[in-house]
Amino acid sequence: MLRGSRWWLMMLVALAGCPGGGGGIGDSCGGNDDCDETLQCLNSRCVPRCQRAPECGDGFSCDDRGNCQPASRQAGEPCESEVDCAAGLSCQIDGAETDSNNRLLSHCAAENSTHPAGAACVDNRDCRNGTCALGHCVDLCRQTRDCGAGTSCVDIPSELASNALFAGCLPTQGVLTWSIPVSSP
Repeated sequence: MLRGSRWWLMMLVALAGCPGGGGGIGDSCGGNDDCDETLQCLNSRCVPRCQRAPECGDGFSCDDRGNCQPASRQAGEPCESEVDCAAGLSCQIDGAETDSNNRLLSHCAAENSTHPAGAACVDNRDCRNGTCALGHCVDLCRQTRDCGAGTSCVDIPSELASNALFAGCLPTQGVLTWSIPVSSP
């Protein structure tokens, strides 16, 4: 009888110590299993699942399940999207160098202390991410989930290399306008 009572007592203590996956927004957690199924554990707190990478913060991507995943690429390593690079870095085009699919190559590099994505620009140096296209600072992307709300991942022609493309986040709706300098008639 005493042995059976101890077993029940141990089970009760074990169950009371487990969070059980019912954690709400802002509750502390040690993993996604500690949070309600509609939430994820990020920085030891239960937060809503993501739909897009910028919801996760710098240095994170948003996976297909809506969980924020830390980026692992460091300065100098190749990247295709802003979400590939660790915090404090951005994915920047290497220049006119292209791959076999005529896509511009890029790598993780330190962010510039200038304009954010979406801001007006004239030159790549004007942008935090080193990419000025169509008169706006553009984050490189692989898919629309990598872009902020109201923007989509689209192919953009490069001014650096004729017929070369790169994928960048541009406004989903509306019209982009920019001045094209004319150097000769």
